[in-house]
Amino acid sequence: MKTTPVIDEGIEKLETGIPGFDFLSEGGVPKGRTTLIVGTAGSAKTVFACQFLAEGIKRGEHGVFVTFEEPPQIVRRNMRGFGWDIEQWEREGKWAFVDASPIPGAKPMVSGTYDLGALLA
Repeated sequence: MKTTPVIDEGIEKLETGIPGFDFLSEGGVPKGRTTLIVGTAGSAKTVFACQFLAEGIKRGEHGVFVTFEEPPQIVRRNMRGFGWDIEQWEREGKWAFVDASPIPGAKPMVSGTYDLGALLA
């Protein structure tokens, strides 16, 4: 029986610029694909996203941060400690926020039924 060797053509990666992550992920996140970063509260998902965008801006790229929980003003304030001037990048058109965070006190809008369990499994 003749077998055909499996050739690993690899996946083209996009470096994140995050020390250690690019090494552990063998080059960064898959280029041209969606990457979901998952973790519990306080596991640095927001810091990861902001550092990824900050490193991209340093390389001449632009980025969009979509927030579903914290409003942009909280993200801006929390990231100042890292030395990232997000407000300046926004003025320069390098960073944009899409604010999908809930309005305090507003009743959540539910349209149909949904289950994210399969996505998070």
